[in-house]
Amino acid sequence: MIVTLTSSISGEIIPGAFVAIVSEQDIEIPNDAVGIIGIRKSWGDKLVLGATLAEPGYSGRLLLQLTNRSHRTIEIRKGEELCNLVLVRAW
Repeated sequence: MIVTLTSSISGEIIPGAFVAIVSEQDIEIPNDAVGIIGIRKSWGDKLVLGATLAEPGYSGRLLLQLTNRSHRTIEIRKGEELCNLVLVRAW
């Protein structure tokens, strides 16, 4: 299962800056799965994603830790697709 995570706020990220953005989506990770978070390809050359795992049993919104690695200010709009969450079942 893949879920697209979107920004809950609008704002700008200056070059080299770190921000934490909460996803709009409430997520429920099953107890027998882990969520792997990846930056969407369209942002891959501009943003670096920090923490990339959601633990088994987690419920709530995800904190997306992003760093602007470009030389330009990046504008993020509310509802913008930033990351994907992939659920992987443990065996």
